[in-house]
Amino acid sequence: MSGFLQRFITALLFAAVMLTGIWWGNFLFLALFTLIAGLASLELLNLLLPVGQPGYFWRKPLGIVLGLAPHLYQSLCLLAGLAPNWTAAFLAAMLILSGLFILELFAAAPRPFDNVARLALVIAYIGLPIALLDWIAFRGGSYDLTLPLGLLLLTWISDTAAYLVGSRFGRRLLFPRISPKKTWEGTVGGGLLTIGLSLLFAELLGELSSGQWAVLALLVVIFGSLGDLVESMLKRSRGVKDSGTLLPGHGGVLDRFDAFIFLLPWAAAYLWWIG
Repeated sequence: MSGFLQRFITALLFAAVMLTGIWWGNFLFLALFTLIAGLASLELLNLLLPVGQPGYFWRKPLGIVLGLAPHLYQSLCLLAGLAPNWTAAFLAAMLILSGLFILELFAAAPRPFDNVARLALVIAYIGLPIALLDWIAFRGGSYDLTLPLGLLLLTWISDTAAYLVGSRFGRRLLFPRISPKKTWEGTVGGGLLTIGLSLLFAELLGELSSGQWAVLALLVVIFGSLGDLVESMLKRSRGVKDSGTLLPGHGGVLDRFDAFIFLLPWAAAYLWWIG
């Protein structure tokens, strides 16, 4: 099977799974992003944790649980019809952080503070953004697919448009130290196309005005691109090309969701600001 055909089939199956989960919503949406958060956490831990050091066997499953914890807490509250208690969640986070330091006392690893930072990063980089996606999807009190679907579509449009424009017109590298392929022409041209197409979302999806969709698109272009670069920086620091091999022709789950996950806090902040 050719590389292009492999990528195309994987992309079709991936899109079908994502759109089904978002379209049917509620429980299926939460289950889908539980799977995504778990797999992304696993891939991140594979990049972060040194193999063979004392305590390695328990750090990885613990890290996956920590990566899932914010999303699972939010999900259980939503399914039970309860409002999340963020004071209790903050206290739990502080107790978990304290517990990580205590575990490192007994692990006898050579760089204990690095290990605590790695596990905390899984929460900050994967867990909290996915929990914010839950808030976006249920911010009206019940599940609404409009904003999750819109953000996902804008991310796909931005990524595809930047690739197509960059392949045809790209000359000047955007960030050569991190990415040898991203260009200014692709980023700017793809961004303009994304913002232009976002103006149709007010008619096609509703929920927001055309101007508000355009602002969301701008956030997607800026912070989605930065999210892609951040993950590239992480992979380059570990000497690997992809975060995983689960998606043939596309790498790992984290490779497909790096931009989407990174932009979620910015999108959530904007949606909170406009009410």
